[in-house]
Amino acid sequence: MTISQLKEILRDNQQKLTGNKPELLKRIIKNISAEKYSARLPKIYKATKNGRRELETRWAYIENQREMYGFLNSEIAALEGTNTQEQLLEKLFVRDIIKHGAARDFGLLRNAYFNAHKFFKKRRRLKDSISALLAAIYFDLTGMSNNNTVESYSTMGYVFETSLWSELDKEFTALNLSTTELMLLFDDAVDAATKPPFSYFGVGTMKEMILARLSGQQDLLNRYEKHRNTPSENSPNYNYFDLSHPYNSAEGEEIIQKLAAGEISSKSGCSAFLIFLVAIFLINRYSF
Repeated sequence: MTISQLKEILRDNQQKLTGNKPELLKRIIKNISAEKYSARLPKIYKATKNGRRELETRWAYIENQREMYGFLNSEIAALEGTNTQEQLLEKLFVRDIIKHGAARDFGLLRNAYFNAHKFFKKRRRLKDSISALLAAIYFDLTGMSNNNTVESYSTMGYVFETSLWSELDKEFTALNLSTTELMLLFDDAVDAATKPPFSYFGVGTMKEMILARLSGQQDLLNRYEKHRNTPSENSPNYNYFDLSHPYNSAEGEEIIQKLAAGEISSKSGCSAFLIFLVAIFLINRYSF
């Protein structure tokens, strides 16, 4: 219960309202009979023996909903049989990692690794947890997103503002790792991951950035910009559109016309809808 709720009970029973939460609780227990406040207490349910057994046998379904992993109940059910409840979810994480990597949906792939990290952390498998976390950080630093698309470098400011870094700091400390051991784990995570067709940074530079961030350094995207690779709009291996390029609305109109005439093909999984959005952006940006 909150302090305000405790004070409400005390006020209704003409008791003093001063003190911290433990003092308020002590005053209620000592001076007020339970029947006068029992109706306000939160309900606590205790499972029976059969209920506990049911919760254990349905743990994967419950955990999936609680942590919002996004798996369908039918997907979990399809794997039931000889698998434990923990194995059910672990196999679904592996499935998603393989699926998103093959589809080159690198944003979804990153999220699958992060969900796996949360799962392993909760099961106290910290080595697996930090490895999945490092893989998620790796894909953030590549700049690759869904639909095999490279994000514009100017939009990547969020990378060092996510909760991944506080999580990494906690697990780095909990495992009592040296920086050398941490970087070996990062190498293993990168080696096991799907290779993206482009990355803003090489693995060596990423390691420097990770250690710099853990030491509390800030503004790393600007500091390391001179070390970054430059994506090409003409690459056949990925999709990239440089929004800092001085296009104008006429060029946006031309893109829409070519799209309508079928003169622009979808390369490397880039959707026609994405091309359309870029064209609309150009028109709106230069129509003021």
